[in-house]
Amino acid sequence: MDTLIPFSALRRADVARVGGKGANLGELLAAGFPVPDGVVVPTEVYRSFLAGSGLQAFIEDALSGLDWADAAAVTQAASEIQRRFEAHPLPVELAHALVEAEARLGSPLAVRSSATAEDLAGASFAGQHATLLDVRGPAGLGHAVRACWASLWTERALHYRPRAGIEQTSVAMAVVVQRLVPAELSGVLFTANPVSGARDQLLVNVAPGLGEALVSGQVTPSSFTVAASGAVLEQSGAPLLSEAQLAELVALGRRAEAHFGEPQDIEWAIAGGRLFLLQSRPITTIAQASRSAYTLTPPGLDDWNRANEQPPQPYDRWTRTNVGENLPFPVTPLTETMLLDLYLPDQSVEERGRGMRRFYGRLYFNEGAMLHNLAEEWGIPAAMIERAWGSRERPASGGRLRPLRLLRRLGQAAWSRLRTSRRPRVTAAGFQAKVDGWVRSFDLAAATAGDDRALWEVEIARWRGYGHEAFKDYLQLNIAAAMAFGGLEQIVKRWCPGVEVSSLLDGLEGIYSAEVGPALRTMARQLRAAGLETLVLNEPPAESLALLRERPEAAAFRDELGAFLERHGHRCPNELELLNPRWAEAPEQVIQFVANYLRADEAADASGAESARPETLVEQVALRLGPLRRPAFRALLARARRAATERDNSRYALIRVLLPLRRLYLLLGERWAGRGWLERAEEICFLTSDEIARLVTLLPKEVDAATLREQVKGRRTAYRHWFEVVAPDTIAADGTAHFAAPAGATTLAGLAASPGRVRGRARVVQDVAEAMALGQGDILVTRATDPGWTPVFPLVSGIVLEIGGQLSHGAIVAREYGVPAVVNVAGAMAAIRDGQRITVDGSTGQVLLEQDEVAYTDEPPALAVPA
Repeated sequence: MDTLIPFSALRRADVARVGGKGANLGELLAAGFPVPDGVVVPTEVYRSFLAGSGLQAFIEDALSGLDWADAAAVTQAASEIQRRFEAHPLPVELAHALVEAEARLGSPLAVRSSATAEDLAGASFAGQHATLLDVRGPAGLGHAVRACWASLWTERALHYRPRAGIEQTSVAMAVVVQRLVPAELSGVLFTANPVSGARDQLLVNVAPGLGEALVSGQVTPSSFTVAASGAVLEQSGAPLLSEAQLAELVALGRRAEAHFGEPQDIEWAIAGGRLFLLQSRPITTIAQASRSAYTLTPPGLDDWNRANEQPPQPYDRWTRTNVGENLPFPVTPLTETMLLDLYLPDQSVEERGRGMRRFYGRLYFNEGAMLHNLAEEWGIPAAMIERAWGSRERPASGGRLRPLRLLRRLGQAAWSRLRTSRRPRVTAAGFQAKVDGWVRSFDLAAATAGDDRALWEVEIARWRGYGHEAFKDYLQLNIAAAMAFGGLEQIVKRWCPGVEVSSLLDGLEGIYSAEVGPALRTMARQLRAAGLETLVLNEPPAESLALLRERPEAAAFRDELGAFLERHGHRCPNELELLNPRWAEAPEQVIQFVANYLRADEAADASGAESARPETLVEQVALRLGPLRRPAFRALLARARRAATERDNSRYALIRVLLPLRRLYLLLGERWAGRGWLERAEEICFLTSDEIARLVTLLPKEVDAATLREQVKGRRTAYRHWFEVVAPDTIAADGTAHFAAPAGATTLAGLAASPGRVRGRARVVQDVAEAMALGQGDILVTRATDPGWTPVFPLVSGIVLEIGGQLSHGAIVAREYGVPAVVNVAGAMAAIRDGQRITVDGSTGQVLLEQDEVAYTDEPPALAVPA
């Protein structure tokens, strides 16, 4: 067994022995690239160390029974593995070999992880594993090698591997030990533009000194976008590179790309006037980014519901606006087809395809077609709804109100309604009462009595009908809220320039979602008072729930939990997705929230913000208007406040309908899993509505179970894949994907959603599971929130969302809790570093980034991928 292998003996085929980084460095050195010399501790030494120290058995035991949904348990397991690595000394033979290597290479050294599953085309693992610089002496080398080995088992790496489709125990870690270049300048070179996907552009980032601060996001680099010809297309920051240095770097990058046959992500350094290549790996996201959104082909099967799709029109603009708030993640086939059936039941296949379409596994809404229709046919300017809706772009036409056209269309619509329907106007109270009656009538036992066809054609059909009616009511209340907000905004902008209309909607009362935070805090206090705090904090959520059900001193808590589940048990994160269990079905989710409240400092003020009282602001505006305009302002304000409350509460009612519907689908799935058609009941979510309708008409002997299982498996593969891909904000009519990611910005602009100003630590998270790690007073930065995020809001001091309007759920609940919030911030998750100090100004819609702060972590947040 080789203890150390020199770079000169390595090629790219040696990945299994020396990992992706080590193999690429050996390949580059052999091809004549200017690579600093070094050696690699191969994977067989790592495996021998694990076996000899007992760590292999310990890791397997720690992971075998781990509840991956329990963030605290994963953190604890990762920490214990790290501790055990540090406790074991290096093998004597390896320690001696490292001392000899240092004598040959010189000091100081750079020691980098090189896992067998990193720096590959499918997954870069960037930032997941350890890099240590300025390493010197036997003790330093021993610590550095063990740290690299241990970094294979950090919490982030444990979460990252499954989303990349990699088994936890299939990977091994090599370690690169390389002469440290005393860099005067260092940086990163992408040989294709990773943001736009353009293959004829190179992107260069450069900063003074060693490159680790740059790649970990601790400094703001100078940036160059360079054409294939060498011409500089864009430049930001100080001109740190000379024209000759930039040309040499571009030539080096082109040469590396040609050698490996695909675009490269290259780390480089300049020392003593010489250019060095430190590492090179494929750009893992460029293949998807550079292709038309119409032609993306993920692994597995992604072909369902394609019959709806229509040829593009010049005015098309597909966006995640609004729909991204409600469905922030990829959708399953059943969820997509069910929602289209409920949302657009009377529309033809062509009409459905014109309004909604799936790209990147996610549903997109054709905002361009909608605004085109409003402007051309109704005479309604986009400005009246775009801010409430959350749009980032304003169309070129349709910018002014056309009263005569609007009145004519309203008259036509009113006459048509009188002739064809006697349906009364929807009220929020009536909607809630209707849903209450439906839910009280639900009888799962009765549904169980019928066969598959009866279950589908009677029970599920009934609840699909309820869902359709609920969607119609929900949409009417949403439209009313958007129009009320738009009307108020129009007069406030005209009569009181400078007043942010969302500030006038602060402090709404009667928001059902806002009950969640106080209820969770009450449960946390009950547990603390009963002396059960330690039990909940130290045990996994499911186990602590089982214990709490047995403890007499937890009686008050159980009553509160029961009342909470009765009131809010139909909710969960990403609640429109039928695959996701509700709180009533998985109450351990609630226990995890309660544990987070127990960890929070109760003495801290959750808002930590400067916030104006809304009634004071209203009076100030009213005084400015004078007696003639004041009554109109007050009437429009009251209407907008009432409509905003009804909008959010209508979502609460709508989701109540989905829980019985989900239970009925799972009942059918349980039957099919029992027959061997599916592996598990929830796999019914990977079939479309039409496919289910066909299957219930077949006899069991007519069903090809093996083919059906393979189809479901392929669709699950595609579904998981889309969680790994960053979806664009908008897609143009020609399929061009537009990613909003402001580079090097110090001020990000969005929509002012909840007034107040707060400074704090940004925590960039992908989902509610990651948000459980937030501390009291942190600022939440994420893509979008739905009501399942509500338990997080009372714990944070500010909120920044990439998607959302001023009437979105996140905006309304933030105002209810008095948390400053800015929504619709393009590229926020890319521009804001996790741990960075930022200031959120919810009154002006600005997010200020402090560039001289050191990031909390240099590891990018891992996307949560369903199992």
